[in-house]
Amino acid sequence: MVQMLQSLKEPMETKPGEVNILQLDQAQDQASELCVDIMRVFVSCLEQLSNKTDGDINTSHISVDLASPDPFSGLQEDFCATPEQRLLIILSNCQYLEKHTFLNMAEHFEKHGFTGTDKITQVSVDAVKELDESLFDAYIERKSDPIVGSLEPGIYAGYFDWRDCSTPTGVRNYLKEALVNIITVHAEVFTVSKELVPRVLTRIVDGVAEEMSRLMQCVSSFSMNGAIQARLEINALRDVVASYLSSESHANFKQALEALPQLHSGADQNTSVVSGRERVNGVDLFYQQTGKGDHAVLLLPGALGSAQTDFGPQLKSLSKDRFTVIGWDPRGYGNSRPPERDFPLDFFERDAKDAVDLMQALRFPKFSLLGWSDGGITALIAAARNPSLVNKMVVWGSNAYVSPQDVKIYNAIRDVSQWSERMRRPMEEVYGAELFIKTWEGWVDGIGQFAQRPEGSICMELLPQISCPSLIIHGEKDPMVPSFHPQYLLKHIKGSRLHLFPEGKHNLHLRFAANFNKLVEDFLIQ
Repeated sequence: MVQMLQSLKEPMETKPGEVNILQLDQAQDQASELCVDIMRVFVSCLEQLSNKTDGDINTSHISVDLASPDPFSGLQEDFCATPEQRLLIILSNCQYLEKHTFLNMAEHFEKHGFTGTDKITQVSVDAVKELDESLFDAYIERKSDPIVGSLEPGIYAGYFDWRDCSTPTGVRNYLKEALVNIITVHAEVFTVSKELVPRVLTRIVDGVAEEMSRLMQCVSSFSMNGAIQARLEINALRDVVASYLSSESHANFKQALEALPQLHSGADQNTSVVSGRERVNGVDLFYQQTGKGDHAVLLLPGALGSAQTDFGPQLKSLSKDRFTVIGWDPRGYGNSRPPERDFPLDFFERDAKDAVDLMQALRFPKFSLLGWSDGGITALIAAARNPSLVNKMVVWGSNAYVSPQDVKIYNAIRDVSQWSERMRRPMEEVYGAELFIKTWEGWVDGIGQFAQRPEGSICMELLPQISCPSLIIHGEKDPMVPSFHPQYLLKHIKGSRLHLFPEGKHNLHLRFAANFNKLVEDFLIQ
């Protein structure tokens, strides 16, 4: 483009009385649009280069970040980049384009009297940023998910139990393996561009810290040795990756440590969770219960979820003096099997009746509802059908109807083989791989059938019947539930209020457990 401008310089020189065509508004606009199109095509080419197979791409023609020290000097001429290296190479190019190339181009445009510089630069920068974010997320998913996903099975390898732990002698192998894998990523990134290292490593450490926080909060109790072992490993991990700690990972490591019992106060006091089964509507429903407070709270899990998989931080950390917390596994889910789960058109109504009848069978005359995702839909129906029994209600990640956009979201996640191992493993551990696939596909079809009803209603007509104080929570980055759903609930549930988590996704109660628990406790005791 710079050469084109230079080649036009002499032909476009004007004599007195002549008009420079490039100074005409129409010509400027047309030239600007052409330049924008060129830049979009260029960015599209970069995207293709990032994902072509080895046989489709000659990597010797790919430029790399010129700011990197002697990039690829040690590689052979027949070097063939791996998919991960291709992503890094294009990411490096994106950085260089944004920091150098586009600025140089803008200077040349202005030098030649071109007035469309701002638009061309802005469109170019926006397109490269969008590609950069997409490729960065793809690389992080490839590298972070295996590391994060290895933590839980590594921690519990050999039937390890935090309640029956030998005297600690050092960190265990799972942590050493995770650190070796992080070092391997560091080396791979540094080979391409040292400027990318902090960005990549910080994101990976964020994921590791978040998972460690979740895992610690899901432990129901520790022995003294278990608490020491956990503290040793968390502190060791945090110290090794200290150079790449963000405010988010720092907070998650802090949360993980806070989930451990104080060593001077005994490890098992007042943290017990009891389990049981209750025969309700012809099914043995499994539940977990903790706390001794007067205020009963029922936790309602999401699709295919259970009390332990979906609400570990709430069972562990909600005030046991103020509340009696009950988590249940809906029929066909978790430990409430048999029967196998099915999804008739009234499955939410059926779950709502089961939930209320379970609380009555456990002799809780009144109770509050905390419902996540599908459990939130169940809570909406239960609160509308049983106004005299429900004290208060909190729902998040939930919807009262199914829109065409929702159907697209559900179909996009139908194939569990496309999920990351980290997302699949908890479900496969509960159901086994085959039953998980079958049940999940059944859920996608089951939730999708509501789209055929008038306005896609699941329970729209019931919302005006909800009379209890209601708190709607929404993560502004929730990929599963568009923001128009919580707004609809707010509008149609009388007296309800909405609280937003700006960084929250679908599982915000796990990701931001401490903040979530405090918000809920404050609402319930008001």
